[in-house]
Amino acid sequence: MLCRTFFCALAGAFLLILPLESAANAMAPEEQVEQMMISRGLPFAVRETHADLSGAALSLAQHTDTEENWLICTVGDTVFGAPMTADLYRTGMLTDAYGTTPPAIFESCFFQDAHDDADDTLGIWEGEDHYLTVYYSYDVIDGQITADNYISSARGTIDAEHYDARIVSEEHNTAIHTFFSLLPGLRKKIEGNFINI
Repeated sequence: MLCRTFFCALAGAFLLILPLESAANAMAPEEQVEQMMISRGLPFAVRETHADLSGAALSLAQHTDTEENWLICTVGDTVFGAPMTADLYRTGMLTDAYGTTPPAIFESCFFQDAHDDADDTLGIWEGEDHYLTVYYSYDVIDGQITADNYISSARGTIDAEHYDARIVSEEHNTAIHTFFSLLPGLRKKIEGNFINI
């Protein structure tokens, strides 16, 4: 009798928790990214999102103070973003006179970054936010942006003539690679939904 009562209580608790868990999993990628921005106090409103099967996402977001458009990539707890420029948005779409793809060079930020990794000396810090310029060379294969394994920046500055300091943090590299791997899909969603940027 005691065993049956325990089993009924356990089953009831499971049934009570199940709808809450499935509701969280049913949240659209845009809503998940928006919730992350809110929970971390980041001043962005998500306009469109493209996510992969792992839950990593790239979003077009608008800074709520400046109304500037940003591209924001979320991978696990890492939030990486960059102000959207025409060149950054078109990464992988253009070639130079010789048919090669120019590198993407852009200012970016790892929001609420950890101070205890090998990339601490790159770029500059403003509180917990780590700003750095990314130098990203890549190829386009079957419409997908694929990088070489050397992503670099500059030490102690945003503006530099040479970006010869390697970005070594696995979390930083993963976020940057994910940013570019999801960019073509985000462009399709933005254009398909006629979002004015």
